[in-house]
Amino acid sequence: MIDQPPDHALFGGKQLAVVGEPMSAITFDSNVVIYAGSHREHEFRIGNSFTIENPALGRVLVRYDPYDKTGPVREHLTELSAIIPSTVIGARAYVDGHLELTFDEGSIITVLPRNDYEAWVYTFGNFILACPPGGFATR
Repeated sequence: MIDQPPDHALFGGKQLAVVGEPMSAITFDSNVVIYAGSHREHEFRIGNSFTIENPALGRVLVRYDPYDKTGPVREHLTELSAIIPSTVIGARAYVDGHLELTFDEGSIITVLPRNDYEAWVYTFGNFILACPPGGFATR
């Protein structure tokens, strides 16, 4: 096995437990909240803009910020909803802080870390993984 650079290493050395689970809902409060599992037992709370990419759509920036007074509150939420009937086939939290979710219909969501606050939080049962400001690894 070839060693990967530190910023391409997986946090905890493995994928997140959501792999193999069906998407079940997307909601909006102060964040975009993506649920997976038949009982919504996996939750991704995303607090900043992120990209979604798929063969039909290309790559777009998804934005939801109800507190922003200077820019649009929402962009490309319809494109995000296309993941609902899919299954998660990859869920990677990298030590540099970016999150990558891959779906069986071809979409990939990428969330980058923020320097000033948590960009995303994943919860499953008693397990909570929050990306700290700047990511998990110090540079």
